[in-house]
Amino acid sequence: MLRYTYDTGMLIKLLDRHDVRARLIHARALEGSATVPTVCWTEYFRGQWVDPRFLDSVIFEPLSRAVAEVAGRALSAVPTVQLADAVVMASAALRGDVVVTSDLPDLTRLASHFRGVRLLRI
Repeated sequence: MLRYTYDTGMLIKLLDRHDVRARLIHARALEGSATVPTVCWTEYFRGQWVDPRFLDSVIFEPLSRAVAEVAGRALSAVPTVQLADAVVMASAALRGDVVVTSDLPDLTRLASHFRGVRLLRI
């Protein structure tokens, strides 16, 4: 059973653009679990209507101290990346998730710090 963590790009492709690949990945993720770090939800959400079926299908993960500290260490090691990207990778690393992303270059730079995290480009 695979577990997935979505970054903001996945949310945009899935919810705004109705991207076929994003929908297929989300359907597969529902066989396991799909986590959305709340920092990504903050980047994405602007008050628009969101299908309640999506909201009920994912786990919204608040920023815990453990994730914040792991992400902070990653920002220190790879200072050119964004905070949300570091949080996504830290969140996934602590669970062993696959990260679904449209931002492969930045997350690839972070992958050197999070060697066990697999990336899936959307």
